[in-house]
Amino acid sequence: MQFPLLKSLLPGIVAVVVTQISHAQRVVASDSLPLFYSTADETGGAGVPSILKTKGRVTHLALTPEGTITVSAFRQTIGYLDATPTKGVPLAPNALPGMVQYRYEPATGLQQISEGIFNINGGLRQPISYKLFDIISNRGTINNKTPLATSESGLDYLNTLATQPRTLLYEGERKIIRRIFVREGVLRYQTQTQYYTPYSAAYLVSATNERELAPLRTKTAYIIDQTHLQVLLRDGNQVRLLDTTGKGLTVPLPIDKDMFMRAENTYLESSGNGFNNVGNFNAELGIDLVFGPAFISKTQDSSFVFVRVDKQGTVVCKYRFKIPVEAGFTGAVGTWIIGNEKESILHIEFGKGLFKTVAFNVKINVEKGVVYVKEESKEDQRKARIAAASISKQFYHLVSLSNGDNLAVSVNSTSTTGDDHYGTVHLSADGILKNYYVHNRLAFRSQLFVARVPQCITLKDGRILLITDEPWGSSVPYQPYGNLDLELAADFTAQVQSLGEPDKPNLHFNASTLQRSQNKINNSKAVRLFNTLDRLSGPDPRLTGKEYTDKRQIQTESQEYITSPVMYLIDPLKGSAETVKVTYGSVIPYQPYAFYDHNKGELHFLLRSHPAGALRTYKGTLMQGVFLKSFKVDLNK
Repeated sequence: MQFPLLKSLLPGIVAVVVTQISHAQRVVASDSLPLFYSTADETGGAGVPSILKTKGRVTHLALTPEGTITVSAFRQTIGYLDATPTKGVPLAPNALPGMVQYRYEPATGLQQISEGIFNINGGLRQPISYKLFDIISNRGTINNKTPLATSESGLDYLNTLATQPRTLLYEGERKIIRRIFVREGVLRYQTQTQYYTPYSAAYLVSATNERELAPLRTKTAYIIDQTHLQVLLRDGNQVRLLDTTGKGLTVPLPIDKDMFMRAENTYLESSGNGFNNVGNFNAELGIDLVFGPAFISKTQDSSFVFVRVDKQGTVVCKYRFKIPVEAGFTGAVGTWIIGNEKESILHIEFGKGLFKTVAFNVKINVEKGVVYVKEESKEDQRKARIAAASISKQFYHLVSLSNGDNLAVSVNSTSTTGDDHYGTVHLSADGILKNYYVHNRLAFRSQLFVARVPQCITLKDGRILLITDEPWGSSVPYQPYGNLDLELAADFTAQVQSLGEPDKPNLHFNASTLQRSQNKINNSKAVRLFNTLDRLSGPDPRLTGKEYTDKRQIQTESQEYITSPVMYLIDPLKGSAETVKVTYGSVIPYQPYAFYDHNKGELHFLLRSHPAGALRTYKGTLMQGVFLKSFKVDLNK
């Protein structure tokens, strides 16, 4: 959702009391299992560095129809590889691909359901002989009694690829990503060709094409539908539904010719019910628009028109109403509108001269029409502890309470201090301003997170939960565990071409893009992709060079910051707000991190630990690294 920040003169930020309490009593269950780890040097003493044993990334985390959560991770196991006499594979430390899977049961916690190393001969016409031994010291000592993997054992790669493609992030050897997005005020269409690199279970970009579709006005609300590759936007006094050609359906609006745009915003659905991924709440449903006169004169009709258009371009409803403002007033800059699937709230301001202002709150029910038009008095503002100050507001969520009250949630930025916070306006059932809550962000300021929008959940007892993740540190400590090999060995990737089955997937190279059958290695497509791998992987990012043979690698922990969840609880009955930093762990990149059970009032977190810290004992082994962590939080407390 994208639309401009609205400068408000109304409001100043005087927060109600923000309660900082211990959150430990709400955590009713927790669990932890290793994802990627290092173990202690078995021959070294105190202070000797640990030995990196596994690395990888979480590839799939999702809620199942049975009410459990599955977590899958691609994992490379590091050991001493003996593949003699295979040409091009050094007798040296190496990493073989594999996977690990977990299940989270809300009642019982985490359980590992499978793990293993792939047999690297899957998809090869001529298998190679190999053994992978455990490295037990930094001096290269190995345990040669029981191999970690052999050419006669291991998981079936082709079967896993066919039955569990999400575990390996597999969507075909080659795929094209198409998307519509906005950059620098222009709507753009982009196609991107990507090739699968099986040894690291990753896609690398080989080509990108982009073109401009249409410029956007500065104050235009719009919704991008990536599924259908179209965008719904307001263009002047009409709405357009554009496709990838930059053309499409034009929706005429039922308004008067002399009317001007007074307010616009997208409207979102409420938090729903059942047990769901928090990230799936608050979907964009359409656009709310309000048109009216730019100047109130004695002879001009002071009528306004509310129009709702859904994301398919259909006019859902339209209602005409009047605002009792005296002649001579013009529109002020503090106007905003916010809606959900049932209703919308319009806050509209007018100014006359330098100092005279007046504001009204208007509630529109989608089925019944205008519920009230209420002037917002200065006394109401004082009671709600709102002082005069200039802030930027961008409204996102409207909450409809059972008693008819409404809460409007905004993402704010204070121009005077440069601080970021969330704000919540509380209106009574008849439009009186009752309170204004400020939720200061706990994390440091970053341009990457200025426009971060929290998810909004209405709890059973009428409280409101805002939940988001904020930056809390660097990703550098995670990088040894996210630095994945793109191949078994640099010299072997070329040699293995002759061993592959034509057009059949394997662990070593992209079957549809690199050489098929026994063609010579300087095939133009193969050379282009090899050059692409070299270019995208860049200089060797290894932090501990001696553990690896010379090969291409990709760093999957490339984000600048790690983030941790933060919750903001609002109790409109008590007139209080509470801020809680979730100190349990950090968010797993590109995966959902919180699931809410509406019926039980429970919030379930799936996070990862910070890799720093002392070695800990797990099943008799001293280790440290990235652990999968689960926490069940009872929000009824």
